[in-house]
Parts: sequence; C-alpha cells; structure tokens
Amino acid sequence: MRGIAAVSVLLFHMGNWTLLDLLMPRGYLAVDFFLCLSGLVICTAYDRRARLGMSFTSFVRIRMIRLYPLIALGTLLGLIVYMVRDWLLGTDLMPAREWLSLTMLNILLLPYMHETPLGTSAFPLNVVAWSLFAEVIVNVAWFLVLRHSSLRVHVALVAAAGAGIVAVMTLGITLDDQVSDVDLFGLGLFRAFFSFFLGTLLYRFRHTLRAKVPALGAAPMMAGLAILLAVPVTTHIALYECAFLFLASPLLIVLGLNARCSARTLAFCRMGERLSYPLYALHRPLLLALLYGLHYANLDSWKWSYVSGGALLALGAAHIVERHYDRPVRSFLAALPFGAARKPARGTV
Repeated sequence: MRGIAAVSVLLFHMGNWTLLDLLMPRGYLAVDFFLCLSGLVICTAYDRRARLGMSFTSFVRIRMIRLYPLIALGTLLGLIVYMVRDWLLGTDLMPAREWLSLTMLNILLLPYMHETPLGTSAFPLNVVAWSLFAEVIVNVAWFLVLRHSSLRVHVALVAAAGAGIVAVMTLGITLDDQVSDVDLFGLGLFRAFFSFFLGTLLYRFRHTLRAKVPALGAAPMMAGLAILLAVPVTTHIALYECAFLFLASPLLIVLGLNARCSARTLAFCRMGERLSYPLYALHRPLLLALLYGLHYANLDSWKWSYVSGGALLALGAAHIVERHYDRPVRSFLAALPFGAARKPARGTV
C-alpha cells in the first residue's frame, strides 16, 4: 500500500501540471496515509527498543540515516533543475544570497518562510520535503513525550488535531490546497500530528485489532487504496477528505495487520516498499526537469507523453538511486561511530 501511495502522489502531481484532472485527483491524501502508517511502523520498530534503554540520540541518528540521504539528494536535484532552467532561459530569478539562504535551509530540512520567485512553498527546491519535515517533528514528539503518555492523553491529542483540521476546513480550505505554502504551513503540521498519532494509537490496540479483523487478501486492500485516491470527487471535497482521514485510511491499515499475501503479491509488495521512499522523495524535481525540457523543446501539448515518460523516469530513477546511492550511503553512515548506539551491558537486557 505504501508503494501504491507513492505512485498516487506521482500521478497527482503530473495531473496537476498537465491539467489532466482525472489523473489520481485525490492522490494528495496518500501523504496522510503515509503518515498514519508511519505512526504504526515507528512504534513497531522502536517502542520496545526505547523501553529497553535506547537513547534519544540513537533514535534520531537512526531516523536521520533513514531519511536524510534522499532529502539532501532531492533538494540538490531541485536546485540543479532551477539553475539549468535559469541558464537556458537567460534569467536570474533570485540574488545569490537568497539562493544560498534558501538552499542551506532546505538541505537542512528547515522551511524557508518567505515567498520566492520559485513559488510560495516553504520548501521550493523540493516541495514534498514539507511532509518529511513534519515526519521528523512527530517522530521526535513521539519519542520524547507521547510514548510516555497515558491513553487518555494520547486520544485527546489525536482528537484535538482532528478537530483542528475540521476547523480549518470550515474556512473553505481543503487538504488539496498547497499546505507547504508559507501561509498554510500550520495546516500541514495539523495533518501530520493527526495522522501520525492516529497510527501510534492503532499500535496501542494492535493485538486486539489483529484478533478481531478478518484475514483478507492483500491485493483487494491495495486496489481499494488506489480507488479511494482516484475518485474524481468534485463536490463536498472536504467531507470526502474527512472520511478518508478519519475512517478509510486507518481502516485499511488495521485490515493490513492480518493481510494474506501470495508469493507473487509479496514480491510486488516488497518492490513497492523498497521504491516508495526514493520515488516520493525524488519525483518532483525529476518531473519538473522533464516538464521544463518539453517546454523548452516546444512540446507542451505532449501531455500523455509527459505522463508516461515521467512515470518511467521517476520509477527508473527510484530503482537506481535506492540501489546505488541510498543503500550504500546509509550503510556508510550507520558504520560511523558518532552517536552509535552503545551495546547494553551483559545481563541488562
């Protein structure tokens, strides 16, 4: 399902840029699914280790080794795309000082809270980085605070974040608005807090849920997620978004606890898991480069060529980068002694 979600975001962005409105129109909701799933997965991976004495430094080190190599690469690719565009068109969008400030902040996964000629996003070099910034924030909040909290506090936090989303929607703002924009950045954090901590709440009830949900095939769940993200809703969009956030997304994750996979389906799932993060982290600068290339060649009308070529480019790049960049870099960083987790004393675990 994570692979389906990554492809949905890819298609959503291509649909926006080509004005092909039926190309995964609700694909942006895949980000909320990512975050909810991440809450469950982070708890599964680190809750027991944290209770056995894992330090905050070790936790942050592991998470940044997982996230940062592709964050840095995606930001640098975005910078290169804009620089080449400037060079080809003979333009000079920003002074050198602003380029430097923007690049340094974004490569450190920090928002640039000023509108620029590149757009209104706080992460203009790679817009999807807003969700990775939010992921780091909620990861830290879980480790330092929420994993120690009572169930009542946990539920209250999820309810408060959900109420905040609904309150914003009453102002006419929907989740497909550009939440990475400087003036809407808070809405993105509301989305992250709600979905991620809903996932950590599901983790608290995982044994009860696993015992009660039926064991269904994985393929129908993946198809269900794809359909939900492809529904061409044109009216009551906010209501549909709420139904996805509060019901469909957590329900799919709960059903996934007992998913049954054939050998063929499992191989497909593992490929989706392997490529989902590099595809998500890198697709936007790659698609932007292709879009600018077609425009420079006066081929703007080749919309479906852009869609098919962009999908192949992004998927191929994700495969190459995951194998020849992300894995080796993470292995190298994990081998460095700085901040490495200490082995527990004999007999303490």
